[in-house]
Amino acid sequence: MNDIVRKKSKYERKQKGQFYTDNKLIKLIKNVLNISEYMNVLEPSAGEGAFIDGFLNLDSGCLVDVIDVDQDTINYLKNKYSSNQFNIIKSDFLKYNKKYEKKYDLIIGNPPFNLKIQNTFDISLNDSTDMFIYHSLNMLNCNGSLIMLVPGTFFRNKSYQSIRENIINNYKIMNIFDLRNGDFMGASIEVYAIHIVNRITTKQNYNVIYSESQIENIDYKENNKYFINLFDSSLIDKVTSCMTDSIGNQFKISRGRDKTNGSLKGRNISIYRNGWSGIADGNYESNTIICLQNIAYRFVAASSTKREKISISDTITILHKDSLSRKEQLIYTTFLNTSIAYSILHTYVFNYSRLTTHVDRYYIEDIPLPDLSIIDENDSIELMEIIEIKDDCKRLDLLNDFYYRKLNIDREVIERIEENWKCPNIRRSI
Repeated sequence: MNDIVRKKSKYERKQKGQFYTDNKLIKLIKNVLNISEYMNVLEPSAGEGAFIDGFLNLDSGCLVDVIDVDQDTINYLKNKYSSNQFNIIKSDFLKYNKKYEKKYDLIIGNPPFNLKIQNTFDISLNDSTDMFIYHSLNMLNCNGSLIMLVPGTFFRNKSYQSIRENIINNYKIMNIFDLRNGDFMGASIEVYAIHIVNRITTKQNYNVIYSESQIENIDYKENNKYFINLFDSSLIDKVTSCMTDSIGNQFKISRGRDKTNGSLKGRNISIYRNGWSGIADGNYESNTIICLQNIAYRFVAASSTKREKISISDTITILHKDSLSRKEQLIYTTFLNTSIAYSILHTYVFNYSRLTTHVDRYYIEDIPLPDLSIIDENDSIELMEIIEIKDDCKRLDLLNDFYYRKLNIDREVIERIEENWKCPNIRRSI
């Protein structure tokens, strides 16, 4: 790392969205991709030139435009790249080539992440991340490639839905590199690289690459939010094949705002036994609410009645319906505490990210729920007996077994679900 970069404080780099790139990650991308054929290349946020050094075969005669907004960095780059192959440009990239008169075969880079700046483009864009990507895509030649680092939130957050829709409908995703084990100076977020080609396709299919030896081929799972899935959807399709409803159809979704001294703890389900017992005892109201932890690695659901009221803080999402029957209350509350619901949450919402997200309507409304018709009166009795069990782990095991059986989930899928169970305090061994 050069002295100019080293002297920048972590705060200064964060303010500018600058997280410098680990050479090991560039080596991974280069070894997987063949980039020797590209002649006209652009690096829109050059930094210390890590992508140029790691990717390009300068003996091929490629011509490289190098852009950065920081004057110290520009001075460093001019000294480093003094040959005629390089055109060093001090500019705000988002103001560069706005008429798209110049096109490139390859655009590579590590854009500033999450900087809130004015959107001057013709579609809804959120911040520097998607603006850099959108601007770059418009500069590609036909079949030209964009390889750019993105935060993990890019694939699922509401803020980036517009750019995801643009990519899915107008370009071809080729590869997504999982770089979460890499070293980005000053970054505390999960980082990926996305490889997009300027070519329309009728079906999005791409590789998710963890290492040179671990590559998974993924079919894009169509959805109205344009989530870009980093997982094989066949597993979740098996899990949800018997589910005909969804949280969004069944519930009104809102945030709790009742300031209390208590709060729901996302990794401890024992405090919800009173709510469950109220169902078993027949102590429930037709407008009973179901509480979900708002920021958590998994659902933790409980029914709140007037007699056994659960504390609701401003970190809780409340799901409620105008009229919940005792059976509905029992099924929905118990199901949302199972490993099945956890697995669906992590595929639909978290995309297997290690980071949490706000569990609000945008993310959870499409999560499927079991068909009520699969539960008969004897099943309801069995469920009520299960929720009376005081031991958390045993109760969870029995709830899992119950819904695995009722949803006809096969052993292979069960093992995959249990293998990915990440809640440390309540984990089942099979």
